Amino acid sequence: MKNLSFFFLFQCLAILLSAQDIPTYDHKFTSHIESEQAAGQIKAQRAAWFYTYIGDYQKAIKVYNQEAGGAWGFDTLNTNRLEFFNAFSAVNAEEYIIKRAEKEQLIIFNEAHHVPQHRFFLKQLLPALKDKGFTYLGLEAFTNCKALPPNLQNYCDPEFNERGYPLNSPLTGTYTREPQMAQLIREAHRLGIRLFAYEGKKDRERNQAENIYEILKADPDAKIIILCGYSHLKEIPQNSRIGGGKFMACRLKEMSGIDPLTINQVVLTEAAPKYEVALYQNINLPNTSVFLNKENIPFSGWAPTNACDVLVYHPRTSYTYGKPNWLINEAENSLFVLQEKDIQLSYPVLVKAWKKEEPKTAVPIDVVEKLSALDKKALVLPKGEFLIEIESMDGQKQAMELLIK
Repeated sequence: MKNLSFFFLFQCLAILLSAQDIPTYDHKFTSHIESEQAAGQIKAQRAAWFYTYIGDYQKAIKVYNQEAGGAWGFDTLNTNRLEFFNAFSAVNAEEYIIKRAEKEQLIIFNEAHHVPQHRFFLKQLLPALKDKGFTYLGLEAFTNCKALPPNLQNYCDPEFNERGYPLNSPLTGTYTREPQMAQLIREAHRLGIRLFAYEGKKDRERNQAENIYEILKADPDAKIIILCGYSHLKEIPQNSRIGGGKFMACRLKEMSGIDPLTINQVVLTEAAPKYEVALYQNINLPNTSVFLNKENIPFSGWAPTNACDVLVYHPRTSYTYGKPNWLINEAENSLFVLQEKDIQLSYPVLVKAWKKEEPKTAVPIDVVEKLSALDKKALVLPKGEFLIEIESMDGQKQAMELLIK
């Protein structure tokens, strides 16, 4: 059924492109997401993704109902395990990773696809990683022309490097439509980091590794950053349902002879209370951290399930005007609350902001849903000129321009 859906999607794209049109994603209102989930049309996982696309990270975390810890050996926490962890001390995660990067050629980060903080964290690291010589960034999120059937290889986005931003379209990818992923892409382009797609075909783990290895074969001294989902960064065979039990990172290590630095952001991240890792609930730190023992060895879990090098702890999120405080930085981003007098449409409305120099086919810099005139949710925007579009549920639209100094 998945293959048929995939084929049908790209057949539709072929028809649209033949008319020289770019197919774009809609932004769903909360009520649409809720009704589709209640009707069984989408599962909680997909609902969480849809919430991230409209900037509602609180709902994304609340609705997601899949455990992250079990696959990493964090399904239980006993006295011995806690005692082992307590022998480690917290250090600043950014500083540790940047220092480690000096001697690394390949760094693989994972993410939970409903937690944009993971993308934001990597974006914040990019300038320092570029200074350490990293000039490639591979994203699982990109639609990969090579992974499409031969007759559909043109129905993707080969120009994201030249353009510097993702299209709000299946041509570029799926998760690329989320604002923080789009900002990661924009930052990489600004820094001159080469972006590439590496998603695989049927033998997904092997094919992902092969696609990344192609970069290394063409440029043996390349220093590469990879952002993947969940378990793809596991360095040791663990799961029998995967061919040979080997994930992408494991296969890439075998192919290239390079031992990657694998950084797991999924385990020690907040989740809906029922699905949070018990160890995470025993940590209460204000800053993103990694944990080192007296020998400066990072905490990566408990043998034999510790299949990565480093676990990153992300603090529980606090919010201002509905936006996560990790996103708000006066030097980079400002809060902008659209006033009641500025909205002439019926609520609820979606408010989208684009850079003035980018077309509306681009992924917006930020999106927010305002449920009523009393709703004070804010956009988070960098300095610059923006086109603001307000859209009601009945399809009416209102536009305005905005300057953030």
